[in-house]
Amino acid sequence: MSDVDGIRRTLALYSRYNDVKDSTAWSELWTERGAVTDRSGTYVGRPEIKRFVDGINTANPDRDTLHFCANAVVAVDGNLAQAHTDIVFVSRPTNPTGVWAVGSINHYTDRLAQDGAEWRFEDRRIDRRPTVRTPLAELGLSAATDDHEAIRRALALYAQMLDSKDPAGLSEQFATNGTWHTSGIQVDGRSAIKRHFEQQLATEAPGHSTAHLIGNSVIQVSGDSAEVRSDCVVFEQLGEKPWAVQSASRVRDRLVREDGAWRLLSKEV
Repeated sequence: MSDVDGIRRTLALYSRYNDVKDSTAWSELWTERGAVTDRSGTYVGRPEIKRFVDGINTANPDRDTLHFCANAVVAVDGNLAQAHTDIVFVSRPTNPTGVWAVGSINHYTDRLAQDGAEWRFEDRRIDRRPTVRTPLAELGLSAATDDHEAIRRALALYAQMLDSKDPAGLSEQFATNGTWHTSGIQVDGRSAIKRHFEQQLATEAPGHSTAHLIGNSVIQVSGDSAEVRSDCVVFEQLGEKPWAVQSASRVRDRLVREDGAWRLLSKEV
């Protein structure tokens, strides 16, 4: 297993152990003095982290949960790593059984360390997605490990920069002559794409937030070009109103290797 695959496994097990309410296995995903921070505070060390999640489960005894993660951007630096991931949290009552509903959409900012054969969290910060405004320039990402990972990263960063309202970071995911088009609108060129999204931000309603979750990507690489088919669910929120599904679609992306990086040549939404 590659380091990136090992890190993605840890990210997935966080959700799995959380949803089956195995607080012991969940807490062991952290290093011994690891920490997790959410709106309620910071919890340090495995015993305290276990008590943190046990308290949540005790307060919600009749509830099924699902933490669905997407857009993971992973960067490895020796025995250390960072990751940025979006997550939609859905739940339903179980006594009696009710319907699934979106509870929140959050963003995970992680620092991880290699512990023998495992990658564990040193620090995980859980933020509400609308509050995350991390510009691309501040992520400090290392080079991707292979072509497929670099392509996944470009797709994930497109979504993260769009939802973080960073037109410059979003446009950097496109080739110099890249094209973005949807519903009869076509924008050609990286500079024009940046201006287009700047204009959209200038006219959007106050308090409007989005979350683009991209998954099920099928990647085909041929030399210095690639084609990807992905599924994308877009959520939107206005102020403190509940999140709602805006659209669900299949997206076609074509990418090229430009200046040593994989960039979007065209995105059809």
